[in-house]
Amino acid sequence: MESRRAWVARATAGVEEKRRYLEQRPPPLPDSIVLPAVGTTWVVEYRPGRGSDRAAAGARGRGAIRMAATAVARERTGGRIVVTGDVADPSACRAALCRWLRRKARKELAPRLAGLALRHGFEYRRVSVRQQRTRWASCSRRGTISLNARLLFVPPEVVDYVLLHELCHTRELNHSRRFWTQLEAYDPAYRAHKKELRAAGVSLPAWLDHEPRRSAP
Repeated sequence: MESRRAWVARATAGVEEKRRYLEQRPPPLPDSIVLPAVGTTWVVEYRPGRGSDRAAAGARGRGAIRMAATAVARERTGGRIVVTGDVADPSACRAALCRWLRRKARKELAPRLAGLALRHGFEYRRVSVRQQRTRWASCSRRGTISLNARLLFVPPEVVDYVLLHELCHTRELNHSRRFWTQLEAYDPAYRAHKKELRAAGVSLPAWLDHEPRRSAP
């Protein structure tokens, strides 16, 4: 830690500067979502729904209690995601898009993991999909593999690196030399993919982690 003191200070200052910037200039809600992992682009539409009307009515009048803002994101034909409900509330819209992202990740990543496991002779107990801020994936001692929905924002070959990484943990629950040798047998370019993954972490859409603002009409 002492030898890295200067680097830690610079990194901490950079994070703090970015935090202050995003507090003053919140990111807008996305009008499109690009998912490199599966090669798709989605246009996002926001349409007020009955939920927003009920909430507004509930807020009128003295002593009225504001209903919790809710929104729903659904896929539509033509590569569209339609968000309905309280679309004037950025928090509700962001939550709806994050729920959609997790559903999409389970649909796309779980079969991909199963295919790699079958091809290379791995076994795991179950798979879960979350949206963590600090981990791309993990593997428990019981063989449960947890995947981050944000993997949809990285290239497919890097996704496969992460999946193979966790599958190798079902045999070697550590990062020993033996683990990396095993991983290299299944992904000879794992070092390059590891670097790409680190770079991807700083280029994720800002609305994933920070409260977005409503875009101007």
